[in-house]
Amino acid sequence: MNLFIIRHAPTEANLSGDLVKNYDSFDIIPFDTEKWWSKVGQFLPKDGEYEIFCSPAKRCINTAKFIFPDKKIIVTPKLSEFDCSGLAGKKFWEISEQEFDECSGLNKNNMNIRISDAIVETMGTDIREFLKSKKTDNRNIIWVTHGLFGRTAYSFYNHTTDTPYELINSKNIQFRNLDMMKIEPGTGKTEIYRF
Repeated sequence: MNLFIIRHAPTEANLSGDLVKNYDSFDIIPFDTEKWWSKVGQFLPKDGEYEIFCSPAKRCINTAKFIFPDKKIIVTPKLSEFDCSGLAGKKFWEISEQEFDECSGLNKNNMNIRISDAIVETMGTDIREFLKSKKTDNRNIIWVTHGLFGRTAYSFYNHTTDTPYELINSKNIQFRNLDMMKIEPGTGKTEIYRF
């Protein structure tokens, strides 16, 4: 089994670095899908056999429709971005770790639970049970989601010690708009393809 995580296309808020209460008031900035397929999409399975799951955020749905116009896209709240609306009006680089912790309410445990819930929802199994069973699963799962969610999934699978503050600030893992991460759930082996 392979998990591919695609971060949505940029919005004006992404480009400015602003944290806002409602990102869905921003449309994605159109991008060249042929260029995306030649740089990033070429690393998807050649036969096109994959299941596509998407955050319900407009920017993720629109990104998925741009990239996969003829594919079935399953929208699930399990892939929603973490709520950082308490930090609205600030830029990422203006936030202290203490302020982030106090205003977001996020901690490593509740973030990992969200990733685990998304795994169960989209893969149909708890990752611990999957690993214990030693079953072969040839499915390819695609998540079209958000930056912090993708970096948290990376941290979850690779057992890093990154704090939520380090994850939101991309301290140890860069995952930019329209990048794609490939994770082998059984081993945690991860590759990132840059757009």
